[in-house]
Amino acid sequence: MWFRRLLLSYLPVFFIVTMILFVVFFQTLNEQNRREAIKANDFLAQQVILFTDNSLKAIDYQVVREILTNPDISRFFSRDSMDVAANIQALKVMDELKFNYPIIDSIYFLRFKTGIFSGMSQDRSMISRISRLFSNMRNKQAGQSGQGSGSIKRSPIPKSMPKMSLP
Repeated sequence: MWFRRLLLSYLPVFFIVTMILFVVFFQTLNEQNRREAIKANDFLAQQVILFTDNSLKAIDYQVVREILTNPDISRFFSRDSMDVAANIQALKVMDELKFNYPIIDSIYFLRFKTGIFSGMSQDRSMISRISRLFSNMRNKQAGQSGQGSGSIKRSPIPKSMPKMSLP
């Protein structure tokens, strides 16, 4: 009889201590898993940044190389009038770039002398926005060309167009 009383008096203490130990154990395990998940996410983010940076550097290098060495692109940029063959060859070069680098979604070549651009994009609204931008540029230049003392006006590069740089 005294054994049962002793057992019943210490049994709640045993359950409380056991529950506290379980809660502390699972909290510690949860915290450790959270820290490991944060480490894994940081590592994955660093790998994505590294991959994207390397891909963009390779694309930048290839585009600059094509612009400087490809005769079809040189022909596209050197013509003042509309040359359909040069435009088609430039589109073929753009198609090759998009095929070789799937990260490229859209690509555009712009001839500032005439305001003609050629491009490939999945987003048709982007082409219409670029077309409106350059028609506005041409209208502004046409309005300014009647003024002044015959000095040569240079066409400004729009701020929204990215600048190319060598790696």
